[in-house]
Amino acid sequence: MITGEAGIGKTALLEHLAARAGSAKILRTTGIESETELPFAALHQLLRPALGRLDLLPEPQAAALRAAFGVTASAGQDRFLTGLAVLTLLSEHAGEDPVLCLVDDAQWVDQASLDAGLLGPLPPTPGGATPSSRVQAGFGARIDQLPQSTRTALLVAAADDTGELAVVLRGRGPRCRIWNRPRKPG
Repeated sequence: MITGEAGIGKTALLEHLAARAGSAKILRTTGIESETELPFAALHQLLRPALGRLDLLPEPQAAALRAAFGVTASAGQDRFLTGLAVLTLLSEHAGEDPVLCLVDDAQWVDQASLDAGLLGPLPPTPGGATPSSRVQAGFGARIDQLPQSTRTALLVAAADDTGELAVVLRGRGPRCRIWNRPRKPG
């Protein structure tokens, strides 16, 4: 998860990751503010390249995704079945290769896409939760569970404006060892 003010290079970093993905199949989506109320908008965009494999899913899962994407009518949407269908479709799409899912502007991803497994469901925030506050709360909770040395390294990386790994490594402190290789004795 990469957060920061508009224009600091988050999208460029995603492009950098995509360019170095090797044999990974890349699926992308972008949250769009005007689509926050459109159920499954971001998920549909993400899975579009994989939809050719929809017929390989068990019929209840395929039907759940077809209904989510408005291809067929549905009496109701089972979010757990839809989430399972997403995982199965990603697995079918991957085959033997890894899959890299890149989500830009996640603060604008619709709730139905989040519930179906795109960044996982985010915990609610008190008061009037906005998409941005849901994203921040969700990842804040995850960061709080990391070891202190990892949180320190993340803080240094977030504060660094050079983009140079050497600067981050120097600033992480002597007790932060997440990037250190084991030293050989002697």
